[in-house]
Amino acid sequence: MASKSTLAISFAGFCTFLDLYATQPLLPLFETLFHASKAQAGLTVSASTIAVALVAPFVGAHGDRVRRKSIIVLAIVVLAIPTLLAATSQGLGALTIWRFLQGAATPGVYVIALAYITEEAGPGRVGAVMAAFVTGTVLGGLSGRVITGLIAAHAGWREAFVVLGLINLAGAAVVWRWLPSSRYHTPRRGGLLPARERLGVLRDRRLLATYFVGFCQLFTLVALFTYVTFYLSAPPFSLGIAAVSGVFLV
Repeated sequence: MASKSTLAISFAGFCTFLDLYATQPLLPLFETLFHASKAQAGLTVSASTIAVALVAPFVGAHGDRVRRKSIIVLAIVVLAIPTLLAATSQGLGALTIWRFLQGAATPGVYVIALAYITEEAGPGRVGAVMAAFVTGTVLGGLSGRVITGLIAAHAGWREAFVVLGLINLAGAAVVWRWLPSSRYHTPRRGGLLPARERLGVLRDRRLLATYFVGFCQLFTLVALFTYVTFYLSAPPFSLGIAAVSGVFLV
């Protein structure tokens, strides 16, 4: 894959995780603003991650029936819609719903991009391109938290969601312009794969072990970063939103 193609797939990864954990530095603010408990405020993070878990298997099952580039770009655009609409939320319930829809759009980018890379990069380049994609996801997760915290501290939390949505739309334009269409994938016709083949991914002990590793990593990381925002915003630290967002630089 050429340098522009690699950069485009990295942008796709960036957009995927830009919104997913973006509310973490805002949790103490939501607790105060909406007179909510910590658990209720934390749902703005949990809702998006739960949606990813629910929708990803569905996208994986149907992913071979669509054109790779088209669904990646479309999913980024769809992701921008609830991101922008989250700025209109009048209560924590509405915000949680928009966050769930953000998470639901995420696998359309992430799952399909992984398939695109393995098919298009070739054996000699798949490692480097996958690394670029993962780098994009990491920078997206970091940037979403930091950008949201800084904008919320100086302008407002609604404005933060507007900025994230506009970045998503810009990212979709970059991916559409620079990512080549698939050369080695033809959309599959017909229905789903036989149930035996679909359930095979739940019978392989090596795959199950891989799933468990991923679960443990994200369980620890997301839980820790959610908890620490409440901890550092309370006495004796009493950090503001901007300062808390800087913690994610670790």
